[in-house]
Amino acid sequence: MTVLTPDPFVSVPVPLSYVIPVYELIARLAVAPPTEVDGDETEPEEVTWPVEDLRRFAETPTTTSVTIGKVLDVLAASPGEYFSTSQLENLTGVPRSNLKGAFSALTRHLKAHYEARGWMLTFEWGPSLGAGYPVEAHYVLSHEQAERWLQARAS
Repeated sequence: MTVLTPDPFVSVPVPLSYVIPVYELIARLAVAPPTEVDGDETEPEEVTWPVEDLRRFAETPTTTSVTIGKVLDVLAASPGEYFSTSQLENLTGVPRSNLKGAFSALTRHLKAHYEARGWMLTFEWGPSLGAGYPVEAHYVLSHEQAERWLQARAS
């Protein structure tokens, strides 16, 4: 009989500006641990949500849902376009610290209320997107997910 023990914790120093994206990555890994992949297939995948679940998310009056809802509104207006955390702060009117808090809480919220379903949006670290992207998290919605979010908001 094999007894599974939790992974030990280690301290990993990271630049202060990377702390929240590292937390976001760890939260994602807690929900969906990495699997073996070949080549460049390591880009995070957006989970396509049914309109009804998006509607329920939009109508939930938690701080996390309201804040992420504002982000989704911005992303849905320009599907496929990456928006940095700074841009989202300006476009939503939500302070950066509140955005970071909502993104940090999103995985816990989904785990508690949506059977640990993955995020309905995707994020990438700016430099991985290419030159000219600031060193911060960038968020995007696919065209399909944007359409579903707009349908959820309309009903």
